[in-house]
Amino acid sequence: MRRDGGRLRLTRRSLLASVSGVGTAAVAGCNESSEERSTPTTGRRSETTLVEPSRTTNAGGEASSRLDQRLSVGNPTPDETYLTVVVEAPGGASDGPETGETPFVRSFDLFPGERRHFDLTLDSAEAYGVVVEPAESPRETFEWSIDERLDGLSVTLGPDGASFWRTVRCRADCSLSTSETAADSPLLGDGRGRWYAAASVAVQNAAAAATDVAVSVSLGGETVLDASYELPERTRVELPVTFRSGAYSVGVEHGGGETVTDWRVPEQPTLVVTLPAATVGCGPANSELVLVNADDVDHEMNVGVYSPDEDEQLFDASTTLEPNDRRSVSPVSASGQYRLRVAVDDGDPSWTDWWSCPPHGPLTVVVDATGDVSVSSSRR
Repeated sequence: MRRDGGRLRLTRRSLLASVSGVGTAAVAGCNESSEERSTPTTGRRSETTLVEPSRTTNAGGEASSRLDQRLSVGNPTPDETYLTVVVEAPGGASDGPETGETPFVRSFDLFPGERRHFDLTLDSAEAYGVVVEPAESPRETFEWSIDERLDGLSVTLGPDGASFWRTVRCRADCSLSTSETAADSPLLGDGRGRWYAAASVAVQNAAAAATDVAVSVSLGGETVLDASYELPERTRVELPVTFRSGAYSVGVEHGGGETVTDWRVPEQPTLVVTLPAATVGCGPANSELVLVNADDVDHEMNVGVYSPDEDEQLFDASTTLEPNDRRSVSPVSASGQYRLRVAVDDGDPSWTDWWSCPPHGPLTVVVDATGDVSVSSSRR
């Protein structure tokens, strides 16, 4: 294993040696792992049970230096992916902490929109090498420093490679809080919709050093959340904020500056602010358009994608669809809000808002037997 900047590079020979050397030993004893699988669904999101990081105990009942951590791997892309994931102890499989074993090796398929979760027990004083190698993409590596204040590590595949974030989901007693937080957060719903997960604000620190952030959220001039946090490097903190629909205002103070943005709920289930650049988005969405001709004659379809205010055209293309034909295009690479224009043959164009935000899946545009156009979005 070689170090490359802030990341660890594991050679292919080292990876294969880890897989062959671990065998069944890596899933036994204190390195045992369990799995939870989130599959694509057309229903609403489900609330994930919050599990605080906990220390294991030795035979005498005393706390050890090992922590329960969760590794999650997600695939928001439109393509099924087969990949191998390895968590390697410092120094390689030959001299890992305590047992000298690689804690985790697994190869598996990830369907579009699927995320898998694995529970691990790792040494709190160590930095582990994480290797993610999709079958059709270059290998990605990350140095995972274990922190008892955090829940684990999230890995998300994407068109430009995998992203890695150490994660923690915070409520009133968050381990990263540096201020008092209202115990009644998140805000309860108003009865106009049934939600099974709170809409959240997530702040990501992409820098190599910890930073202090202050997050404020308001609805109609009333404060919903006002709290500050110490955010470690390469870490994402997710703050469940509300079960109530509305147009919110979110402010994030960081490094002497402040970012203020609007937040539409439920169109944006999670608002994501990435520091230090202070970019704003709604997560790694699947920005795919599926064009369907459900008629028994050919139709020419023209599709345009624009910025929310329609000032900038981001995509424009025409295609002829034969009867029962289906085609997919990915007109944008980033998640967020867009305006979509669709015109069929020589007809007048129709316009609609397109929120390319998780857990929304592909947007499907269908021409029916009457030549009318319908637009729908699946949920993942």
